[in-house]
Amino acid sequence: MELLGVCASPHPEGISSKIMRKILEGAKEENAEVKEVMLSKVKLEPCKGCYDAKCWSSMTCNVEDDAIKIREELNECDGLVFVAPVYFLSLNGLAKNFIDRMRNYAKETKPSIVVTVAGGTGKGCILALQEACRWLTLINFFPIVAEPVTRYNLDAVLTVANNWGRKLVKSVDKVKRLKNLYEKVLAYEELPYMKYSLVDELMYLSEVEISAISHKGKHELVDDLSRKLEEAKALMSIAKFEEALKYIVEVQESAMKIFNELNQSS
Repeated sequence: MELLGVCASPHPEGISSKIMRKILEGAKEENAEVKEVMLSKVKLEPCKGCYDAKCWSSMTCNVEDDAIKIREELNECDGLVFVAPVYFLSLNGLAKNFIDRMRNYAKETKPSIVVTVAGGTGKGCILALQEACRWLTLINFFPIVAEPVTRYNLDAVLTVANNWGRKLVKSVDKVKRLKNLYEKVLAYEELPYMKYSLVDELMYLSEVEISAISHKGKHELVDDLSRKLEEAKALMSIAKFEEALKYIVEVQESAMKIFNELNQSS
């Protein structure tokens, strides 16, 4: 059994790389062979959208770079780990180049793990995850784990990433085959986070920020924010969208500021 890990971060020793390696360590503990592809270390040009694009049906490409070698590894692997950073609420350029240049010719559905890593404010962690999950599902690499990562939940993710790798190994040859577009879209829609809007993402960030601050033993700093977030949810339930959004933005930005101040003082 062979698993492929692909990291789209420009930083070979950054957070995205660390998460990918934690996942692959768990896979190796289950006796899987693993290969790593650091996109920052390979030559992968943007797709040119060729008019005579034979790449959709055969292992060919009009661009001469490392894409074919990576595509071969993608087709030969039994499962995929894809970790990408988030830039400006979307997948970064390295990730997008990889997605645009890859093709999967196999009919069977293989398991995958996808993690999107948003530093800074954390915004875009779920929006980018949706991009990656759509792509993976449509090319028959169904995500058995799809997780948004921010500074607020990073420690928790690192404690479970090893288990994700073990789960990936155990899922090989057990993923339901997605035979057509209907089944793929249905499977994608049923994944966690896939129906989130930007407002939902802001509420999610508010919750993980409040949780991270509480875990530092500073509940009193976020009690008022927790109440405001619950009030926002109540307003959303009665279609008072603009009022709710004001609360949500206030809570998210205030909680982020508190989290940053606690980190700086520790």
